[in-house]
Amino acid sequence: MARATLSVAFETPGPAADLLKKARALGDSQTKTLGLLPYAAWEDYAEQSHVLVAVAKSDCPFAKAGTLLGYTAFRTPRQDVVLAHLVVTPGLQGHGIALALIRELSNRYAERRGIAARCRRDYEANTVWPKLGFTSRGDRPGRCAQGHPLTDWWRDH
Repeated sequence: MARATLSVAFETPGPAADLLKKARALGDSQTKTLGLLPYAAWEDYAEQSHVLVAVAKSDCPFAKAGTLLGYTAFRTPRQDVVLAHLVVTPGLQGHGIALALIRELSNRYAERRGIAARCRRDYEANTVWPKLGFTSRGDRPGRCAQGHPLTDWWRDH
């Protein structure tokens, strides 16, 4: 099946923006695999313009205009971009939204070395990172009581 053309706008919502509240609600709905990002952290990310959201444009073939398609929350330590969250709205996976977010993030921070991410090895998301241009840099023990291994992912600019 051919992928529909992605028609998306990118925004960086501020701390009081309704779009940030929608992104936070989306993140909160995915805490089983993301972990909970405290509200204070959301505000910090938003104040630093470190939340990037993808919103459907009027000609988007698979979502109503203005629909939150997904988001990423990130930090910019040293010369890297480090993902805290990368989320696509449930039911909208497979349309290239995650890749569009990663490409936009790469374009906005092209002067940095690349993008880093960590993901539990047993999560299905680990099959997606290579499709987004990431390569594995190995595994490390996780911080949870069970010590589930985390895979470190990297995408060069």
